Amino acid sequence: MRKPRTGFILIGITAALCLTMFVYFDKRERNLVNMILRQNHAASDTHDPIFVDKTRNSNIKYSRDENMDDEEKWNNDQSASEKYSRNVLVDKGINLKLQLPLKGQTFNPVVRGFVEQLKRKGEVAKDVEIENIGQYAKSHLQLRDTDLNAKELKNIKNCKASSKQDYQKNYGAFFGGDHGRLQNIRRTHHSYLDETKFMIEVGGNWGWDAGNFSKLYNMNYLILEPLTPYTDILEKKFAGNEKVSIYNIGLGSDNEVVMVNLEGNNACATTKFSKKNGTVPIYIVNAIDFLTDLGVGVYELDLLTMNCEGCEFEVLETLVKSNLIERIRNIQWATHTQVSIPNPWERYCRIHELLKRTHRPTYQYKFNWESWRRKDIK
Repeated sequence: MRKPRTGFILIGITAALCLTMFVYFDKRERNLVNMILRQNHAASDTHDPIFVDKTRNSNIKYSRDENMDDEEKWNNDQSASEKYSRNVLVDKGINLKLQLPLKGQTFNPVVRGFVEQLKRKGEVAKDVEIENIGQYAKSHLQLRDTDLNAKELKNIKNCKASSKQDYQKNYGAFFGGDHGRLQNIRRTHHSYLDETKFMIEVGGNWGWDAGNFSKLYNMNYLILEPLTPYTDILEKKFAGNEKVSIYNIGLGSDNEVVMVNLEGNNACATTKFSKKNGTVPIYIVNAIDFLTDLGVGVYELDLLTMNCEGCEFEVLETLVKSNLIERIRNIQWATHTQVSIPNPWERYCRIHELLKRTHRPTYQYKFNWESWRRKDIK
């Protein structure tokens, strides 16, 4: 009797594992949405059942037909129902996810400890109340000029012309250099980090980078990961570590819920920009809203690092429009150029020109991985 081939067995096990993860993930997210709907329905029984459409800065109000049992049916008005599911439900989902890492406290404990440390050093005023620090940060926001001058436009044109060649050359150099060890630079490059510093990672995934960062530097650390199975893994990985806090969200230009598909090896290539019809909801938060709510702007963020399958474009484009970019000391990101992302080559080149106004590269493999530091810092 012939023995079964090991390869076929491994393929079968892998397929079963992927299916199990998908079913688990889908069930968890559907339960979350249903819970939010039930919470909203319960709230509508005790409060005036009226909400405001906030996305278009309008004051149009929609009221619920009290004779209907289903909370998703609003006056037989499909547009109102769509607005509700797109806005109020999304806000509730985001708020729930933002509350979970607080562990019952009124403010994120990792950030609270970091701010108290800055107060003792005199880097944050002692009268700044942690619960109101987001308001202080938002009150100092200003728009930055993003109009491009002739030199910058020329640089963008040249950047686009060589983009494909630069990508190919730097891909080989970054992932193949020093027998594959060069790519570790994205973790080992940040020797300025220590236990007194604060960094945020967008796209925590399984925690490959997160584990190395925490072990190397032991800094105050927030990890953002929109896929729930990965968040569960990260929470177990860092259980008991009081310097690490994990959010089950992503960052972008808007507050939104996006339906995605689990793509790539172990879903590591999952992106909101896929053109396939998605079945798994992920929650995205505006980058400036999230950072200022944490108080970034009142204090400086030592490192923002991103490996988030295309979200880097939206995050960077959002940040360079505001003076908040000036309060981020180091920014590191992986660039993703898959065809589903709108116009990635030109956007990358434009971001470069705008970021050059405040930051400079400290290592750079164009269209792959790079890190930039604010110009006034050595």
